[in-house]
Amino acid sequence: MRLSAGFSLDSGHSITEKGKLIIVSGAPRANHSGAVVFLRKQEEASTMLMSEHILEGPGLASSFGYDVAVVDLNGDGVAKPSQVYFGGRIRGMSAMKTEEEVGSLIEYEFRVINLGKPLKSFGTASLNIQWPKESSVGKWLLYLMKINTKGLQLVTCSPEREINPLRLSEESTSTRRKRELEERRPSDGSKVSLFTDKRKHKILSCSGDARCVEMKCPLQGLDSTAVIVLKSRLWNSTFLEDYASYNYLDIIVKASISLDVSANNIVLKNAETQVRLTVFPETTATPFGGVPWWIILVAVLAGILMLALLVLLLWKCGFFKRAKKDEYDAAIHKAEIHTQPSDKLSTEA
Repeated sequence: MRLSAGFSLDSGHSITEKGKLIIVSGAPRANHSGAVVFLRKQEEASTMLMSEHILEGPGLASSFGYDVAVVDLNGDGVAKPSQVYFGGRIRGMSAMKTEEEVGSLIEYEFRVINLGKPLKSFGTASLNIQWPKESSVGKWLLYLMKINTKGLQLVTCSPEREINPLRLSEESTSTRRKRELEERRPSDGSKVSLFTDKRKHKILSCSGDARCVEMKCPLQGLDSTAVIVLKSRLWNSTFLEDYASYNYLDIIVKASISLDVSANNIVLKNAETQVRLTVFPETTATPFGGVPWWIILVAVLAGILMLALLVLLLWKCGFFKRAKKDEYDAAIHKAEIHTQPSDKLSTEA
């Protein structure tokens, strides 16, 4: 296939191989349908480029490769904190007035990096988040309070009705500081033991036991790097009612980038990612959650064995050997003989 690469250019690291610089070049006239070519250096010190991969256009006169851009959804999306706990007492939804009454605070952070040209010249890029809103029976899992951004224009994610639908009051500054201090102190209640004989685990994801809603956040004005932060609360009452018997649960949140353009000439690197949140129940039971039955059995058998060995040792030493009656009488008679001289001296005196 004849290529006329170089009509449009962009570059990025780790597109096809981690750490490697890749040149992305558009060839809209290639084979009358267009193409996008991935080029890399033949050697580290070489100035020659070689073709590594070619994306062909969808059809004749499609001008595929007329312009190219490289976008990266960083795979280091995180939940802060990555582990939370649920406990206390169950509260009804109508009793919720403030966000701290719902449960533990979790902030999901997604970082989007534009390795090439500003996206506004191509179309509208969006970050799409699969948000695990409810359990399979319709109870709250993660309550979305707010969405903030860094490095972008004012972003309005949709549907807006999914953001703080109960209109709960936000956490005050004084309450936030108090919570941060409490989080730094060691907890009085013991956590669930890691040494139980069988751990009960469950994964809550959009493809499994969670009902999800897609939050779409347009990345308007994304020139370099942007961070999207979703502030949420773990719905404590749901986990107390339905998941208290589990040792821990994992909640999966997935995100992906999409571009609302007709041309298929945008290279999306790491276009999907997922974030895992681990949830533990709190308990005030013994520090290690009880001793497994087999440990008790082994301890009892070991005690019986040691006692048997001790009895055997004493028996070998003659501790349990009784003297015969004749030997006992002879010993008494011998003692009487030894005491007679002293008795005679006492009489003469």
